[in-house]
Amino acid sequence: KKYYQKIKQYDEINENFFLNNNFLDGTEYDVNLMPERKYIYIGQKINNSKNGYGLEIFKKSNSYYFGKFINDRRFGLGKYVINNHSEKYIYQGEINDIYAKGYGIYINYKTGVKYEGQWKNSMKDGIGIEKYNTNFYQGSFVNGKRNGIWEYFWENNIFYFGEWKNNLMHGIGIYNFNDDSIYE
Repeated sequence: KKYYQKIKQYDEINENFFLNNNFLDGTEYDVNLMPERKYIYIGQKINNSKNGYGLEIFKKSNSYYFGKFINDRRFGLGKYVINNHSEKYIYQGEINDIYAKGYGIYINYKTGVKYEGQWKNSMKDGIGIEKYNTNFYQGSFVNGKRNGIWEYFWENNIFYFGEWKNNLMHGIGIYNFNDDSIYE
């Protein structure tokens, strides 16, 4: 608990968060305040490397990462909160170094897009559900683009069920309009 006072001085960090989640459990901790670094690190260290749970607060933006580290790399479950002048989003899920990889949830507060599903190299890749306002998409992604069989629902009972290729409706499909007319 020797770093408790240093931790407390950062109002971005909630004291209860650390204490209620057994963050201060007697493990070696580091509060890195070196001015040449682009971030402040508060968390567990083993052999002078980030290992265990930690928090990186990025200095030039109002953003942070909280999650698990192995040998100075973000790995396992984690949460990015990006909040700067051009972007405002959250990613929570599986991380491999700097990439979203595996299952995760992404919410973009500027555009209203929410995605829940598989990721690879920080791109949607695999099965997922994407929502935008009242529009709803469900299907598979390849390298961040809709590919394969998809269901796409609009708010006024219009839907499309069929094939997509490179983010476009392409191939066999059924388009149902709100007047119950169908185009195949």
